[in-house]
Amino acid sequence: MNKGTNNAATDPNSSGAAASTLVAGRDVEEFEVVPPMIDVRGWDVMLADGSKLGTVDRFMLHQADNKLRYLAVTPVGRAGHLLVPVGVGTVDLAARQVLLNDVHAEHVEALPTMGPGVVTREFERQVFGAVTGVEVKELALPAAYDDPMYDASELFGAKVKPVTKS
Repeated sequence: MNKGTNNAATDPNSSGAAASTLVAGRDVEEFEVVPPMIDVRGWDVMLADGSKLGTVDRFMLHQADNKLRYLAVTPVGRAGHLLVPVGVGTVDLAARQVLLNDVHAEHVEALPTMGPGVVTREFERQVFGAVTGVEVKELALPAAYDDPMYDASELFGAKVKPVTKS
């Protein structure tokens, strides 16, 4: 699993209880899926062992810069949504899947379920800890977004598996 950078907290202005600035892509007027991005909504999300985590429901953006930070995934066998940082996946165009090659069942079990309402910094801290395995007391945003696991080019960039012609 990508251990990421521990961008935990020394920022006195970032409270674990403070609301984050995440918004669903569909709620941002100027958000468009443009190349090299691929609209993976509706695609299956697969774990490292080949099992299906769920289906991509929507993109979650950081409101201040409209950058894609998470995929909201409707999980198999669990209510609500899971937030998966965009940089932990790769795209398999032929299979129309998002592959989480370094994410295992124990990471998924530790992921909090997103309910209706605001995603807080505390929630994002829990996601960061579940995916990286690094326990952080507080997550200083937006500094944490500098971690490669929040970089959409990791999902849509050089790691994109091309469709091969048979």
